[in-house]
Amino acid sequence: MSRLLYRLRALLRPRRFDQELEEELQGHLAREADRNRARGMSPDDADAAARRGFGNFALLKEDARSSAAIPMLEQGWKNLRFAARSLRRRPSFTFTAVLSLALGLGASATVLAVFNALLLRPLPYADPGRLVAIWPGHTLANREVEALRVRSQSYREVASFSPGWLMPLTGIETPRLLNAAKVSGNFFPMLGVPPLLGRTFGLDAEAVGAEQRAVLTERLWREAFGGDPAIIGRGIQLDGTRYSVVAIMPGSFGLIDSGTDLWVPMTMDPNAMSWEYSTTLGLGRLRDGVTPASASAELGGLARQMQQDFKRNNTWARDAAVSSLQESLVGDARLTLVVLLGAVGSLLLLAVINVANLLIVRTLERNQEMAVRASLGATTRQVAGLLMMEALLLSAAGGLAGLALASAGLSLLRLILPPSLPRQSEIAIDGWVLGTVALLVAAVGVVCTVAAVRQTRSHALGSSLRKGRSIAHGGRQARGVLVACEIALALVLTIGAALMIRTMLSLRQVDRGLRSEHLLTMQLLPPNLPDSGRATLWRTILQQVANVPGVTAAATVLHLPMSGRNWMADIRVEGRDLPAGSPLPRAGWQSVSPEYFRVAGIPLIAGRPFSDADGANAPRVIAVNAAFAERLFPGESPIGKRVAAGNATRDQIATIVAVVGNVRHDSLNVQPTPEVYATMWQRPVGASALIVRTSVSPVVVAPAIRQRIAEINRDIPISDIRTMDDVYAASLQRPRMVLALMGVFATLGLLLSGVGIYGVVAYGVRQRRKEIGIRLALGGSIDSIRRLVVREGLRYALLGVGIGLPAAFVLTRLMRGLVFGIPTFDPLSFAGVATILLLIAILASWAPAHRATRTNPVEVLRE
Repeated sequence: MSRLLYRLRALLRPRRFDQELEEELQGHLAREADRNRARGMSPDDADAAARRGFGNFALLKEDARSSAAIPMLEQGWKNLRFAARSLRRRPSFTFTAVLSLALGLGASATVLAVFNALLLRPLPYADPGRLVAIWPGHTLANREVEALRVRSQSYREVASFSPGWLMPLTGIETPRLLNAAKVSGNFFPMLGVPPLLGRTFGLDAEAVGAEQRAVLTERLWREAFGGDPAIIGRGIQLDGTRYSVVAIMPGSFGLIDSGTDLWVPMTMDPNAMSWEYSTTLGLGRLRDGVTPASASAELGGLARQMQQDFKRNNTWARDAAVSSLQESLVGDARLTLVVLLGAVGSLLLLAVINVANLLIVRTLERNQEMAVRASLGATTRQVAGLLMMEALLLSAAGGLAGLALASAGLSLLRLILPPSLPRQSEIAIDGWVLGTVALLVAAVGVVCTVAAVRQTRSHALGSSLRKGRSIAHGGRQARGVLVACEIALALVLTIGAALMIRTMLSLRQVDRGLRSEHLLTMQLLPPNLPDSGRATLWRTILQQVANVPGVTAAATVLHLPMSGRNWMADIRVEGRDLPAGSPLPRAGWQSVSPEYFRVAGIPLIAGRPFSDADGANAPRVIAVNAAFAERLFPGESPIGKRVAAGNATRDQIATIVAVVGNVRHDSLNVQPTPEVYATMWQRPVGASALIVRTSVSPVVVAPAIRQRIAEINRDIPISDIRTMDDVYAASLQRPRMVLALMGVFATLGLLLSGVGIYGVVAYGVRQRRKEIGIRLALGGSIDSIRRLVVREGLRYALLGVGIGLPAAFVLTRLMRGLVFGIPTFDPLSFAGVATILLLIAILASWAPAHRATRTNPVEVLRE
């Protein structure tokens, strides 16, 4: 160990080591001279004899230094210091190379952080590998959850989870409308995440008549209760009922709905509506040895049994399946991430090619230096080590700068991430990302080294003391091929961005089915009242809001379009019997105030609008949309037909009095589905969205509306105040995020490819300076020289476009799920991007061409 430390000290502190070595040798020399003087020699003779006996002083120091050092490390240390000095002397080259790598590695680290958090990192629950989603995407009724608990052998536990319940929190200074999730009693024990404070509830919370308990998120606890730890055990008023707060969950805890404020237990009551109707998502923890595949096989049989037992239609069990909870949570975000990862990989490759190009030029320019080193005894391995050290230094600096860019990039990325994307709080540059970036840095260094070393080896270092045309020509060819590859990659990236731009334009042109301008929306939840009282309260609210200055009309709708909420119901048409076992048609079911269609700007296609006369004591009436009419009454008018929802009694059958236009309710890229509208005066509901048509900016009237509602009842919580345009804009967040990232990557790709074309053409002009001078001396025109140079740049661009177009045709097919309104092979996008790249090639070649035309033939011929 002491020997190793001695050698490391010699390596890391060479000046100190040399000084100490000098002092030690001088000490030996002085002691030998003293001994000689003690033998009777004169001082001069004693010093001379001592030096003769000691031998070559410099050689001794060199031997001592060699024995103390570690040859490999010492050589590496020397190469490192030389490479650092060499790069410092070429700041423009170093800056360009580091910036290229920083952009590529920074973008890679940003996307890798998201990829790791969503797809690779295990869920933050106990034994997450055994957690599964049962029938992912399919909701279950509580009786089916209970049946799975009893009949299935695959699960240790089966839990249920029902997000998106609006519950007013009253009894505090400012009432709040909370987003609650109803969960089964074993929900928290199954996930195994300890609370921040208190104790979560268990299976006893499911029992009928059990105490109402609530578990709060850390965010709600701090915002509504100031982070008071004494809240545990205290009662709060939720939806008019007292709930005891039993626990606070940490801010990182969540499952599907990132906007959840609290969790309350779901009562497993056979007499409750949730026992029979679909309301929950099924979760399970597999027993040891059970796989999702075997659990799926068992679920298929159980689903068919439940289909018969619970009289479900014959398609109910068709999609029964079990998948890992992690896959279920990620959902369609996987495709987006895979596409972005491919895009960022292309950008990194493009940056590496650019740096390799720069290193090839630098190596060719240093050919004389390398040849001299070889002639003085340097081996190819030593020269390669020197080049490798430069490449590694560049890639390491690029990696560090890239991590700094990624840190800033993540902050910007969080601003455009769609709220529906799960696990956003876990996105960070962690050890996995750092390790992956370190591997990328090492790989980039090796690739760049190989590119540079191939130039030195291919031109025989020892015999290349003279410049030769073949060397220049060979280097230019290699760089030209690399530039063509850059253009091909940039073409693929830019076509991907062009497809997303066309998709966004298509989505913006989609007919929404209503007029969203000057429309303000907000969510209201009046207190629990009987139907008559609830209808009276809503009438009062609408009347008072309509009197607010700047408001022209107001209406309500149960679920606002694009809100992510909808209530689906089976539809029965009176007098129409379906074949046995045939599934009932389904439609979205809305409850609206009579003025809704006029306020929202939904056209009336046939029949009559609702009126105040359609009250509680009037015959039940409904309106349907055009999709409903086409689906259930093709070729005939639905006006006057009588339909009912689900198991409605005979007196609940309603007559269709109107057909209205289709509204995009779920997504702009999904075709409208059948919708039924009932009038609120006949079906009063609690939580609804208030929509307000204004003659001024909608934002201006929002405070006055809030004040007017507070004057009616201070316990009516108001939330989610947005304009309708903002509601639709929020639905475009995912394609907008993909477009933003693809746009940034494509812009960088175009920039790097332009720099690459400029570099290779400019280098070609320098190497062909004599040829250009002779052409000019023989009468060549300026335009012919300019065309000669520009043609070279265009040749590389055409080669790159030729490679990139087939690659883009294949790779953009992966974006099929992200593109809307156009085919993935969009001729306009493909042709437009290819043209842009050719124009960039012309622009990048123009400056070297202009420089070539200024060549002085006389000076060139004298050289």
